[in-house]
Amino acid sequence: MGQSTDKAGVAISPKLPPEVGAAFCRRTNHDLHAHSDAQLGEHYEVFGKRDGRVASPARLRSGFLALVPPIAKILEIGPAHKPCFTGRNVKYFDVQDSDGLRNRALTHNENPKGTPARIDYVSPTGDIAIVRETFDVVFSSHAIENKPDLVRHLIEVDRLLAPGGAYFAICSDKRYCFDHDILESPIGEVLGAHFAERKTHRIADSVDAMSMSSHNDPARHWEKDSPPVGVNVALVKQALDQIDKAKDDHIDCRAWRMTPSSFREILETLHRLGKSPLRPLRVYDTPRGQNEFFAVLGRARG
Repeated sequence: MGQSTDKAGVAISPKLPPEVGAAFCRRTNHDLHAHSDAQLGEHYEVFGKRDGRVASPARLRSGFLALVPPIAKILEIGPAHKPCFTGRNVKYFDVQDSDGLRNRALTHNENPKGTPARIDYVSPTGDIAIVRETFDVVFSSHAIENKPDLVRHLIEVDRLLAPGGAYFAICSDKRYCFDHDILESPIGEVLGAHFAERKTHRIADSVDAMSMSSHNDPARHWEKDSPPVGVNVALVKQALDQIDKAKDDHIDCRAWRMTPSSFREILETLHRLGKSPLRPLRVYDTPRGQNEFFAVLGRARG
């Protein structure tokens, strides 16, 4: 494995806040002020997760991003035209170069101004095996759930981490986004994709994403305003046409539909089976009104 000319070695895991911080809970949830630490933990497990209570500053996107030390050497996977990190200590990986990402943003009627001037590593198939240096932090936002072989992705990320480093991932919660009506991914499918050395998405991934998508308003999903979606034949055909046109090219769609609980269970299982060197150090649950949760993966328990 090649080494970077810049040294990486910022220890991450000892500095992570707990998933449920007693002092933070009391400060931000006034009705819980009189609860003991034990009562707070119990209340959160029984009611807090379900209600979307914020039990840690890292349960909000801004607080989660703030966990990354300013001096950390970072690889951001999939920055597109909205990178979460900038600066001389940040490098980028994406499926297109800067010009391609700008054009894609314009195609989707979005402002391309934030696109990084340089994408350091480009792989049209999303293969991070091309990266040949180490980092304190590997970061991705709504990308880990798109990897056809999740286990291989975790192994490759581990290869890129310096001692004490960690993988920071923002993930879609399928309950509160357009995946609402599509079934959660089971561990068997994750393992099956790895044993099959899957490099492209299944036909089912593309078809389900296009033909069974719910609305993408998380506030409505939290309020149980999620009318059931029926299969649309025209959309199924459109998905099949897209697959045929793409051939072996990268298709940007979900391979995995997860919740914070299923994500933790899958990642812990993969680690215990010896399939993934990384395990969940923290999983910060989805806050009410949002459709994403936050996870830190590393080689040791934080």
